[in-house]
Amino acid sequence: MREPETLARALTAAAFIAILAGCGPSYPKKDLEGSIRELFRKELGAEVRTGLVGKTLYVSLDIDNMVSPDLDLPKDALKKLEDAMLSISRISLSTDAEIDYTVIEARDPVWGVETRIVRKMQDLKDLFYWRISKPDFDERLVLEMRKVPPGSALSGDDWRDLSLQEYLGRWMASRINMGARANPFLGVLLGIGEVEPDYDQERKTLSLTVSGAGYAAGVSTVTAVSGLLRESIVEQAALAEKKYGRFMPEGTPWAEAVDLKNPEGQVILRIDRADWTTPDRKNKETTK
Repeated sequence: MREPETLARALTAAAFIAILAGCGPSYPKKDLEGSIRELFRKELGAEVRTGLVGKTLYVSLDIDNMVSPDLDLPKDALKKLEDAMLSISRISLSTDAEIDYTVIEARDPVWGVETRIVRKMQDLKDLFYWRISKPDFDERLVLEMRKVPPGSALSGDDWRDLSLQEYLGRWMASRINMGARANPFLGVLLGIGEVEPDYDQERKTLSLTVSGAGYAAGVSTVTAVSGLLRESIVEQAALAEKKYGRFMPEGTPWAEAVDLKNPEGQVILRIDRADWTTPDRKNKETTK
């Protein structure tokens, strides 16, 4: 079962094709939502709910049969996700609307499984102009999965304009979640069920709430503080700093700290900014 890597690779290919297709304002802002519905109806045969919230473009659609008995993502579902990514990228590159982020929400209405794919559009442009490598681009995908009530209406009520800080929090959580799913040994060792991000703008603190048997209140959190999960978070925070720090105003950090919380909201581990920005942090870690 290799859904995270397979899906990520396919969506990267679709996004790259979209770069080549984008040219000129073919989709004026005033007609954007209608154009999106028409394009998805034509290219995917799908009815969608869509909206531009600030500079974040959302498209929500149903995709049947996203779950299969062999535990792999069916080819038809993967093809529709690729086409959805291609379509939303084409539109975002060919409109006069300002779009910083795109979010695709695809759900299986029968089983109540939803996949959310979040992209920062500057990454797509940087790939096209060779400012970043393809492996670097591959790493920047935010892929989220969640359960929703079967047969429920398409998403839209919780849509909001994404900030860079929220995007980075979701990116870090996505990386940890995908790592735990792709490497079952790591998942078992860390005892992670799911990691949910939440960014506090006032405190400039990212909270990562982790579910799993080892993180409930009253249960020993030795797994969390033993070092492996902590260093995984430090590594992802350092990567976020390296990839996206240039987009923050000079002297303004995207985060001062990362708090790891249990499902009851108790902070079980705090990581300060210096832990992921100190140049010789890896040397210090090996001497502890």
